[in-house]
Amino acid sequence: MPASRIKHRLGHSRFYLLLLAGLSLAAVTGYFVGLTVTELQQQKLQQQQQTIESLNQENHRLTRQLNIISVELEVEKQANKQTREDLRQSVEDSQQIREELSFYQKVLAPELAENGFVIDSVDIVALSEPNSYRLSIVLMQQEKRRRFVKGNLVINLEGFQGETVTLSGESLGADKLAFQFRYFEVLETTIRLPEGFEPQQLLLEARLTSQGDRGERYQQGFEWVTSSRD
Repeated sequence: MPASRIKHRLGHSRFYLLLLAGLSLAAVTGYFVGLTVTELQQQKLQQQQQTIESLNQENHRLTRQLNIISVELEVEKQANKQTREDLRQSVEDSQQIREELSFYQKVLAPELAENGFVIDSVDIVALSEPNSYRLSIVLMQQEKRRRFVKGNLVINLEGFQGETVTLSGESLGADKLAFQFRYFEVLETTIRLPEGFEPQQLLLEARLTSQGDRGERYQQGFEWVTSSRD
C-alpha cells in the first residue's frame, strides 16, 4: 500500500508515531545485534589471547628444556673429551714406563739380556733447518761388567740417491763421538743430508778402546724414523 494512502488513513499524527516506533525498533534491534557481534568478537579475541599466552608458555617451556639439554650435551661432550685425553695420557704413560723398565732392565738385570756392550736406541729429530737432524744415541753395558768402558762411535747412513749408497757421518757433518761410561751414556750430534737423498737405515759401530776391551766392535742398525721437534 502506498505511503500516502497509509498516511491518509492513519492521519498525520498516527502515521508519524508509527514511523517513529518502527525506526526505534530498528535502532534497538541494530543495537542488540551490534552488541551481540561485539561480545562474540571480544570472546573470540579473548580466546585468541589465551591461545597466544598458552603458546608463549609452551614455547618458554620448550626453550628452557632445550637449553637444559644443550648444557647437558656440552657437559657430556667435555666429559668424553676429558676421558679420551685421560686414556691417551694413560697409554703414553704406560708406554713410557715400559720403555724405562726395558732400559733399566738391560742395565741392572744382565741375566735378561746379552752380555756386554749394547747400542740401545736412537732418537732422530728433524730440525727447523731443511734436511738437518739431531741424533741422540743411547749406549749402555750390563751391570756385571762393573768397569768403565770407553771408545768411539762411527756413524754411517744408508739410503737412496738414484741408487743405494752409504754416506759416512763425517760427510754428513757429524761430530766425532767418543764415549766413556760405566752404565750408560747418551751421545748427541747433528747431521745434514744432501739434496735428493732418501735415508733408510742408520748404521752405528762402537769401537772400544778401554783396557781389556781394545779392538772389540759392536754394530747395530736402526731404521730411519724421525720424531717431532721439541
